Amino acid sequence: MIRRDTDYFFVRHTRPKGFFSLGKPDVYWYLTNKSGKVLSAYKEADYRIVYEQQQWRPVMVAVESPGFKKWWLFEGELYWEKEGLDEEQVKALIVEMKAKKKRKVDRALAFIEQGHAVAGNKREPIAEHVRMEVWQRDGGCCVKCGSQENLEFDHVIPLSKGGSNTARNLQLLCEQCNRSKGASLT
Repeated sequence: MIRRDTDYFFVRHTRPKGFFSLGKPDVYWYLTNKSGKVLSAYKEADYRIVYEQQQWRPVMVAVESPGFKKWWLFEGELYWEKEGLDEEQVKALIVEMKAKKKRKVDRALAFIEQGHAVAGNKREPIAEHVRMEVWQRDGGCCVKCGSQENLEFDHVIPLSKGGSNTARNLQLLCEQCNRSKGASLT
């Protein structure tokens, strides 16, 4: 419905009045992209009004006729939509989008605070003597189906739930049994 636009931005440009003019130069703000396509232009005074208003409500700053695409400026960020939304609808969608993003970040931070692994933190490998002990105890086959192919060391209590790399917490499972066990964990 509404998307944040990172391709377009406002650029301030000063144009001289004229070669022989002694007046102040005209200052314009252009909504443009990196390739130089200009969507709209505002005189300095008009841009100041838009900038002031966008701090508390979305302000439509450009319309592209072929697709009726509209650009909105709100809280210093540009957004676009093609559904003919009004100011109130645009504000509601942007506020919801920002709230979702904040919740996602909060969940990620809580996940890390709970002691879960962060990228770069690697789990400790299972010691060779523990692997040998589990292999001998389980007879070199899956403890669920008896298969001897694609065997994996499985943690009875996952490391993320407080399990350890001890022989008491490890078992041999074939790949298929291990995957089906993982799907049923809560």
